[in-house]
This record gives sequence, structure tokens and C-alpha cells, in this order.
Amino acid sequence: MKPALTGLLGSALFLSNLPSLHAEDQNAVVVTATRTAQTVDDSLASVTVLTSADIQRSQASSVQELLQGHAGMLFRNSGGLGKSTSLFMRGTNSNHVLVMIDGLKIGSATLGTVSLQDIPVSQIERIEVVRGPRSSLYGSEAIGGVIQIFTKKGSKKSVGNGHIGYGRYNTTEIGGGFSGINDKTQLNLQVSQTKSDGFSALKGNNADEDGYENLSASFAYKQKLSTTANFSINATSTTGTNEYDNRFDPVSDYSGDFEQSTFKISSDFSASDNWQMSIQAGLSKDVFDEYADGISTNSLFETDRTLLSWQNNISLNDKNTITAGLDYSLDEIDGSTNYDVKERTNTALFSQYDWSGDKSNFIVGLRVDDNEAFGTHTTGNVGWGMKLNSKVRLIANYGTGFSAPTFNDLYWPDGLFSYGNPNLKPEESKTAEIALRGSHWQVSLFETKVKNLIVWGSDADFRYTPTNVDKAKIRGLEVTSKRRMGNWQHQIDLSYTDPRDEATGNILRRRAKEMARLSIDNIGGKFNYGVTLNGQGEHFDDAANEERVSGYMLVDLRASYTFAKEWSLRAKIENALDKDYESVKGYNTAGSSAFVSVHYQGL
Repeated sequence: MKPALTGLLGSALFLSNLPSLHAEDQNAVVVTATRTAQTVDDSLASVTVLTSADIQRSQASSVQELLQGHAGMLFRNSGGLGKSTSLFMRGTNSNHVLVMIDGLKIGSATLGTVSLQDIPVSQIERIEVVRGPRSSLYGSEAIGGVIQIFTKKGSKKSVGNGHIGYGRYNTTEIGGGFSGINDKTQLNLQVSQTKSDGFSALKGNNADEDGYENLSASFAYKQKLSTTANFSINATSTTGTNEYDNRFDPVSDYSGDFEQSTFKISSDFSASDNWQMSIQAGLSKDVFDEYADGISTNSLFETDRTLLSWQNNISLNDKNTITAGLDYSLDEIDGSTNYDVKERTNTALFSQYDWSGDKSNFIVGLRVDDNEAFGTHTTGNVGWGMKLNSKVRLIANYGTGFSAPTFNDLYWPDGLFSYGNPNLKPEESKTAEIALRGSHWQVSLFETKVKNLIVWGSDADFRYTPTNVDKAKIRGLEVTSKRRMGNWQHQIDLSYTDPRDEATGNILRRRAKEMARLSIDNIGGKFNYGVTLNGQGEHFDDAANEERVSGYMLVDLRASYTFAKEWSLRAKIENALDKDYESVKGYNTAGSSAFVSVHYQGL
């Protein structure tokens, strides 16, 4: 670890000597790290916040494109827009990241993952990414970290917006909405549609175009009931069809109809001068239905999740805050597969103590989850920060996390080739992290150990079943810097991750050790332009480290021109150098692709 520590201190020394002209991003408010509002600079967690301006400037067409290359964020895509996309945050598994929309957990309870490729960027107001375990606040899945997506909310006055665009692969996008406010009411409604003919997803397999269609909407309503109380309703809906190739059937045309939706009602109010209370109830749905040549394959999977939360924030004084509450969830599954168990509940109690002094601060949290499937599980975290001088702070964190077995893991029907294992334990993790943070930069060094990893393998009768057998150790170094100098803004994200199977010493499947992202933009005028360099090292597509996939560097260009008070023209070129590369072995990726769009934003 000594070379890594030397790198941590060396990078910090270099970054701390750079002039800090703008540090507005450190003052951005983040709520995901502690379930309370605090600035990025005050947070002890490693946090990335993408604001509305960041999202608009990026011209990203997918969550993958928006987040790829940011510290710890490695995506794998199987064949283009809308195709299956996995996220390996800080080298952990794709089911080790908790994803929420407006405070509601989303995803499939049968697979244990989220269809990130189907979340429409046009509906997103901001994204908060917290790297490192947060099971002590949110429970299962939060081993590698948490992504919380906030949809668009009401503006300061009644305005409309709209956009239309066209690009390569006959890709079209159209959308619009309305946002309004008065003294007591905020309202926002957005609708968008994306269509693309795509390209053949899998090399050497059914060389047709694999298209994609996505229709989405979001609704937000907030009513001020009094000077200390608010009532809100938030809803999202995404439906569509994705065409793809099947490795084991090179002849048929495969497609899947999907649906992701959320609905939440919430209220926050002051129980007293120092006691803030919030209550929320919500539903989330995840549906996938597969077809081959237009005929159902009897592969319909539906997850319905009911979530209730009661949270209390109590300020003892200016330096001491206690957060405590209760979470409840009910997961119900349905579809064409006959599971023996089709629902399970989880009840959790959580608490957190946050102390802030003049030169140091401290936080400790504890959560107890009582799950109907595997019993009680306790997680915790502790963090400490200390100012070394007026510009640099030393931060240390330690936390535990867990990921619950999925319905497929536990209850897959006993069949000729496979069966579930109801005796599985949750996957568990321990993470330690040390960081140095300045006004516009951070250098982090972390180590994560995961045990009881669930692996599907062959039994004595050559039938596949899951067991808790694997262990993994992941060590990493992250360097981030985001700052503005005049009309120029740059962001640098460097990640080195060493994720290994402890039994074999092999690199974990589909994980690159090195990632680098450099983004430079000229902003502030009518004509803005920018470039992003996004690269990663080689990886292996198999656990035995025999199927090597080469690393690559991509160049993306973008520009926008405000030609009238409320109108702008935007254009981007992805993979501008037409790099031939693979994200997942055997799957095609997009070549150089241009996209042009016109936007209206009422002022």
C-alpha cells in the first residue's frame, strides 16, 4: 500500500498548489450521502454531483454516456442504445449498486439489477453519486455505492420547453413539457420519445438492425401547506421495446417490451423548532416481456415494490444532529415463471449521529434490516474529517454493506438444468477509505473486501444452483478535479482499481484496472463548445482471465449556439475518431455518430 499512499500524497500536493478560481461545485447540496442536506465540501463521503447545467452541457443521450468515466463508474454495454447495460462501481458487481429515482429504490427483484439503459436523460434534473457503502442508510445493494436520480421539478415561473433532434442510425428524439409555480404550488410535466434503428448488436449473429424505442414521462407536484410543511407527488413512467441478438439462437429476431415506473407521495414538516420530520410512501414497477419472431418466449418478469419511510432529523444544537427512522418494503413478483415464493418484506431501523466542529467533524450510523427471506442483518459506518489547513481536509471512512439474494437465487424453480437455493446468505462487504480533499479536487484510496459472493455453479448432477462461495478484494485510487477558470471549465477523473478473486488471484470479469476521463468546455457565451476524452485499460471477459478485451480511448465533441433568447441549436459527435472497440466481447459498438437538436426553453 506504500506506493498508493505516496501517490495519494503526491497527487494532493500537486492539486493543492493549483489556483482555485471557482469552487461552486463544492457548495452544491447533496442529500444522498447522509439522507440530510449538506454541501459536497461538508460531506465525508466521496460524492459526484451532476447538476442540470452539467447534464445539458454534456448532451448525453443515456445515463451510461452521462456517467461513464467519472470516478469509479465503469459501464458495459451489449450492442448500442437501449441494450443491456451493467455498472461496476469501484470494481464491485453490477448488483452492488443501489439506484433510486426521487428517493424510491428501482430495479428487478428477480435479477437484482437496474435497467439503467432505459432511464431517459431528458427527464433528469440532477444526479448524485455516492461512492462507497451506504447500507447503513439504505440497506441492500449499497456495497459499491448509491446513485440517486432526481427528476425535473417546478421552476420559478410558468414556462414551457421542447426539443427535437436527429442523428446517425436514424435516431430521433422529441420531447417537451411545462413547468409552473406560484406562491404555494410547484408543478412540472415532461414527456419525451426516443427511437433508433440501431445496428446489429452481436457480431456474427443475425446481422439485422436491432432497434430501440422509449416513451417516457415524469410529473412533479409540490404544495406548500404552511410555512413549515409541504406535500409532494412525484411520478415517472418509461415504456418501450428493445431489439437484440441471442447468442444461442442466431436465426430468430428477439425483442423485449419493458416498463419502469415510480409513484411517490411525501410530506415534510417541522414537529418543533429543532425537529424536522418526513414521511413518504411509494410504488416502483419493473417489467420485462421477451419475444422471438414476435411470439412470446414465456419470459415475463414483473417486480412490484411498495416502500414506506419515516425519517426524523433532530438538531440538538448547531454542531449535533441526529437522524433516525424506519423503512419498510414489500417486494412482489409475477410473470411466466412459477416461483414457490413470490413476495418478501423488509423492515429496517436506522440511526445516524453527525457532529461538526470548527476544524473536524464526525459521523456514525447504524441500521438493522429484518428480511423475511434471510433474517436480521446489521450494517454500520463511521467517518471522520479534519482540516489540515484552510485548503485541505483529511477524511477517513469505514463502512459495511450487504446485497440480498435475488428471487432467482433463492427460489428459481427446480428444473432439469437449474434450481434456486433458499439457504443463501446475503453478500457482505467491508470498506475502508482515506481521502484528501481541497476546494476543487479530491484524492481517495480505498479497499473493499466482499465475502459470501453468490455464484451459480454445477452440482453433482450437473445442474446449476447458486452458493455463497467466492470472496473478492478490491483496492483502488481515485483522483478528481473540477474547476472553472474564466469561460473554461475542465473536469478530470482518474481511477485505478485492482479487483481480484481472492481464491484465484484473477481480475474480476469485465473490470478494467485503469480509467481516465478528461472534459474541457468553453462556456458562458452564445456559442459554447467542448471535448471529452474517455478511456480505459484492457479487461477480461471471463473469470479465468483467458478472453482478453483491449482497452480504448474515445473522443466526443459537442457544441451549442443560442440563436435567439429562448432557442438553441446543439450538435455532438460521439466517437469522433471512429474508434473500433468492444465494451463486451463479441458485441458491436457505435462508430462515429453525429446528432443535431433544436431546443426551446422558456425564460
